[in-house]
Amino acid sequence: MDWIYLSIITLLAATLQSATGFGFGLIAVPVFLLILDSREAIQMVMIVILCMSFLDWIKLRGQASIDLSEVVEYWVVDRVSIWHLHL
Repeated sequence: MDWIYLSIITLLAATLQSATGFGFGLIAVPVFLLILDSREAIQMVMIVILCMSFLDWIKLRGQASIDLSEVVEYWVVDRVSIWHLHL
């Protein structure tokens, strides 16, 4: 029976997330804590948020005109070279 409640909570929190752009964790964590212990509740919400973010990333990746190699070059190569300058 708990899985039914958790599924309904996840659906409502995901609806809020899709409507406003944030809020999944604000709704899901407190209500999950009523049903599960803290470790399980937080881990389950984090897994769901990770999956939602991954799916959003895949969806947006097809629409955006961002070259992933430029992002990697900026965040890896430039940051490492700046870090070496500070040494």
